[in-house]
Amino acid sequence: MPPGHGRDTRLQGPALAAPLSDPSEVGPLVDAGATELYCGVLPRTWKRDFSTVIAFNRRYMDFASLNGLDELRKVIRDAHDRDVKVYLALNAHVYVAGEHERVLDWLGDALACDLDSVIISDLGLILAAREAYPDARICASTGLSTFNSESVVFLKELGLSRIILERQLTTDEITNIRQKVPDIEMEAFVLNGRCRNVEGYCTFQHGHEDVLHPIHPILGRMLIRVLYHPHALALGARLPRKTIETGPVERAIAHVYNPCRYTYSVTGKGPVAGSASDRVRSILGRKVQANCGACALYDLWQAGVDSFKVVGRVFPTARKVADTRFVADLIKYLIEDEPDRDTFFTRVKKDYRRRFGMSCDIDSCYYPEVDWCKGVGR
Repeated sequence: MPPGHGRDTRLQGPALAAPLSDPSEVGPLVDAGATELYCGVLPRTWKRDFSTVIAFNRRYMDFASLNGLDELRKVIRDAHDRDVKVYLALNAHVYVAGEHERVLDWLGDALACDLDSVIISDLGLILAAREAYPDARICASTGLSTFNSESVVFLKELGLSRIILERQLTTDEITNIRQKVPDIEMEAFVLNGRCRNVEGYCTFQHGHEDVLHPIHPILGRMLIRVLYHPHALALGARLPRKTIETGPVERAIAHVYNPCRYTYSVTGKGPVAGSASDRVRSILGRKVQANCGACALYDLWQAGVDSFKVVGRVFPTARKVADTRFVADLIKYLIEDEPDRDTFFTRVKKDYRRRFGMSCDIDSCYYPEVDWCKGVGR
């Protein structure tokens, strides 16, 4: 058994954490292979009192979060009936005066729903939660930017039970951290949401669109739903260049999408910004490519990673289920068939093409340092 997998719950393979934003998704996601579910809740009073510039759970859109404690209770009950754990995201980077107290009180209500664990980025909230709720199981969000074993040890000493590793870490760095700190759970990203920035150091405020959007908020949310849908992205990628460079299409996309999604280059003089049209084209791209680290599952499992995360709370249910099944099938193959590394890579390539309708691309790879990935997409 790989190092770091000492608990009975890991004997049949690593956990697979899938995103959830509606109670009806519990059954389909578990049937697809999820062994853990993570979700956010956006209390209706939060928008009224604080807006969403500092989001309650890093997702400001209504459709990306549960609506309240009643929905959270239902998710937890249904998940526990299926022997699946539920993790709650309270992972804004920082909560300011007034918000901090509200979140801490609300966490107590959530824990009373038999919640399994909470994911937190704000160090102040971690310290307060450890004091207020000493029995609570707390995971370090990727927003804490744990780049090395020293930071993992620090968080472990605070009483945290799991570290969700920084997206920018390589497989070798993750292996090194695991070897130095073998007795804490670690989770790594394997699909979607590959942010180009170091999340914990990013000061961009997600949620500003909900406040500053140039059209009616209801229409704005409808537009977000459409543009986040993979079929809409595929259609947008095929639009004539003239269509996306001028007029309302460009303005709508530029307002709805976060600037941190834009492609940029860096020179000795700093980042180089393109025109609005260049930014729109960088969002749409020439094809819809899923950010993926499935090729690294073999190395990460051997390293002792305990859980793999599928990102996508904003995605439609059908995509969440298909993405979860894609990763779950690969984990099952890895654990039950015990393929060698090259054979596993061949299976990943085949499954990726079947799932996404195209070959994988190194520019969209979470772990491009993996040997097999180096010859892909170049």
